[in-house]
Amino acid sequence: MRSLLLCIAALPLALAACGGDKPASPAAAEAAPGVKVEPVPPVAPDGNFKQYLGTYSADKSVCDLQIQLIDQGGKLTFQSGGVAGNVNISKDSSDTYLTFVGLKGASPRVDVEGAFQGDKVVIQNDGNAMNPYTRFEKCDVKYLELVRQ
Repeated sequence: MRSLLLCIAALPLALAACGGDKPASPAAAEAAPGVKVEPVPPVAPDGNFKQYLGTYSADKSVCDLQIQLIDQGGKLTFQSGGVAGNVNISKDSSDTYLTFVGLKGASPRVDVEGAFQGDKVVIQNDGNAMNPYTRFEKCDVKYLELVRQ
């Protein structure tokens, strides 16, 4: 009986220790149960998203992929391969992430996210054995670098 009481008393400490991991990116927090995620408007925090506008393309020898970022009525939007939607911008310390709402990965079918790095968008195209996923099946590389044209 005494060991059962000790186990019950230690349970909250064990659960708290397991739940302290930070999500890999702001979008990953959406999937974590019990985490409140504030919606991010599709504009930069300073209200100016012109720095993101342009056409971003992967090296055609690696993958035929292009994403165009457009100002559509004061909202940042994208077009890629017949798919169009809004772009959500989120910042985590010094990193900026663009989530292409409506551009779904191959497996699982979730919105594609990329890291904005000046004149390029970097998308991790596939995961690993512990976290398997694929964004673009037609692209056989781990990371896609889409460079502004």
